[in-house]
Amino acid sequence: MPMKVLELYSGVGGHHAAFALAQNYSNGREGSVSFFAFDVNEQANSVYALNFGETPSSKDIARLEAHNLDSMGADLWAMSPPCQPYTRNGSRLESDDARARSFISLMQTQFPLLQRPPSHILLENVLGFERSDSFEALTKALEVSKYTWQGYIINPNTCGIPNSRPRFYLLAKRGSPFKVSKGNGKCNNSASAEIGGLIQSETPTSIQSYLVPSADLDPALLVSHRSLWKAGDQYDIVRPHSARTCCFTKGYGQFARGTGSVLCMASDLEILSAAVQLGFDKTVVENQSNANLGQTNWNDGDNSESVISALQFIFAVYRERKAQHKPMHSKEYEPAPRVNIATGKLIKQKNVSAKRKREIDMERGSWPDQLEACPIAALRLRHFSVKEVARLQGFPKWFEFPANLTNEQGWKLLGNSINVKIVSGLMKFLLDDGPQ
Repeated sequence: MPMKVLELYSGVGGHHAAFALAQNYSNGREGSVSFFAFDVNEQANSVYALNFGETPSSKDIARLEAHNLDSMGADLWAMSPPCQPYTRNGSRLESDDARARSFISLMQTQFPLLQRPPSHILLENVLGFERSDSFEALTKALEVSKYTWQGYIINPNTCGIPNSRPRFYLLAKRGSPFKVSKGNGKCNNSASAEIGGLIQSETPTSIQSYLVPSADLDPALLVSHRSLWKAGDQYDIVRPHSARTCCFTKGYGQFARGTGSVLCMASDLEILSAAVQLGFDKTVVENQSNANLGQTNWNDGDNSESVISALQFIFAVYRERKAQHKPMHSKEYEPAPRVNIATGKLIKQKNVSAKRKREIDMERGSWPDQLEACPIAALRLRHFSVKEVARLQGFPKWFEFPANLTNEQGWKLLGNSINVKIVSGLMKFLLDDGPQ
């Protein structure tokens, strides 16, 4: 009988793609496996439909009841519940967060009532989930229902992928043992080579093979003049030969710090030439070990000492010029204090809005729209394309995105998705019910 899979919080279909990759399918529509997918995001559902031929249900998972779940008869549940209740930058309300409501309802209320529970379960979430009360509720429900479970913390950059995206994974089985049982009932900080062929501590390859050549010519991917002046020293900058990228989040393209790396397209010669034009003497390599390069880290490749020094010089010029044009709206343009005639007390002034601050700075002609070209512009920084981010997150080459999907929409969807290669390896291990 063909296998049936329930994909909860399906997003763009990362778990479906991982299953297809594990089965060596050549596209998302191959095979006879039945998938039941649920997600409320219409944009994510459009990507899913394009790749797999079926549109996920937009029904709220919190409204699914045990008889609905039993009627699907799924052998495998794959899910990535909302991560916001558990992220380190969030409020960490865990199960009290409204976004955790559907998952808690599913596992605490409906799961114990199932007449036909799944034989396999795979869950992915951010680090911190494994220390939450939601995790405790999940493992309790699994143990009451006679499941054996294993937890793993895996970062793709330890499995040969040049991207950092550490995540927690829980695997659970009912009715058959794991082929490797030493990790049963606990959270493991790594996975051995026996786990789905994932090799920990494998040296990542360079990002060159993940790049799409046409992306270099896309002006929409360039870091804007405004962004360079306002936050140029906050970007994590990599080059094609680099063997690392930072985790891409849903804020990629909107914020500079902590949302993902940007790519420097400038050659060594272009960097040196730009620095010389700014006054750099490439024949004199000064000791600039204390120079602040923000979040750049170019010591992971074949970068010469002169290129590093030129880069430091460019950033020094940038910081010097940026300081000269720093906005001064806060005091100069604040309205004069007013007094309440009846009470004789000062009336509290409203804060100047971000929009008004920007208008004031543009009226002054200094920040940053009317400034000259930013020194960092010489690096020709661009964002990774949606396709490139997908590749770095392990999506297969056949995976596509709708033509009308914007970069910002695609980045946001992928920021909420999974690393397909890692999940594919874990699925292989989970679904292997052969003898130990």
